[in-house]
Amino acid sequence: MPLRLLREQVQRFTSGSINRQIFGAATAIAAVTGLVKCAAMIREMVIAWRFGTRDDLDAFTLAVVVPFAIINVFTVPFRTAFLPLYIQRQEREGQSSAMRLLTGAMLWSGGLLLILTCLMVVSGPYYLPLLASNFTADKLRLTFYLLCAISPLVLFSGFSELCGGALNASHRFALVAAIPMISITLSVVL
Repeated sequence: MPLRLLREQVQRFTSGSINRQIFGAATAIAAVTGLVKCAAMIREMVIAWRFGTRDDLDAFTLAVVVPFAIINVFTVPFRTAFLPLYIQRQEREGQSSAMRLLTGAMLWSGGLLLILTCLMVVSGPYYLPLLASNFTADKLRLTFYLLCAISPLVLFSGFSELCGGALNASHRFALVAAIPMISITLSVVL
C-alpha cells in the first residue's frame, strides 16, 4: 500500500510542467540504471567466485571480447539510425505503421546479427589463437566453448536495442534502462 501511494505522489509531481516530466523521466532512468549497475557488480562477483583468477577467467574475458565488439559496432548505431525513422513513422502514419517498421527492422537486423554471430563462432578457431597466443590448448578450447555459449547475446542485444528505441519513443524510459538486466542475467546463468 505505501508503495502505491508513493507512486501516485510521484506521478502527480511529474505530470505537471515539461520540466517536471523531464525530471521524472531522468529520475526513473537514474534509479533503474543504479539497479542495473548493482546487478553488473553482482555479475562480476559471481564471475570472480565461479572462475576465480585462474585460467577460466582469462578464457571468459577473451570469449566476451568479440561478441561485445559486434554489439557495440552494429547494434548501438543501428538503434541510433532506427529511432528517428520510427518516431517519424509513428507521428505521420500511426502506431500500427511504426510497429510494422519495428518488425521489419527486427527481421533485417536479426538476420544480419545471426549471420555475424555464425561467422564469429565458425571463425573462432582461427582468430582466437591469434588473440590468445599464450593460451594452452585446453584454455583455448575453453575460450571457444565460452564464446559459443555467449554468442546468443549478440542477437538478444540487437533486439533489445531496437525495442529500447521503440520504448523510448513511447516514453517508457525506465523500462529501457532496465533492459541491460537481461544480458547481465544471461551472463550469470550461462
